[in-house]
Amino acid sequence: MQTVGIVFIAVAAAIALWLGYSRLGKSKVQGLEAEYRRRLRLSEKEATEVIERQLASLKEKFPDRSYEWYLEKMIFDLDRDRL
Repeated sequence: MQTVGIVFIAVAAAIALWLGYSRLGKSKVQGLEAEYRRRLRLSEKEATEVIERQLASLKEKFPDRSYEWYLEKMIFDLDRDRL
């Protein structure tokens, strides 16, 4: 009976950690999207079009990267080009 309790606690802890990490990832992506949109200084519609074009271009050049990586690259490129 005690073993079942320990296994239950271990499983519950693993689920809690997984949920925490998955939420962190989403909030980071949302923050990166918001930051890119802010730096573009365009309307919401125009910014969405730019993001879609940039993503398509980057996915061709750098396949198999994470969405987060693409957003970070887009922000880096935008900053570099404005210097």
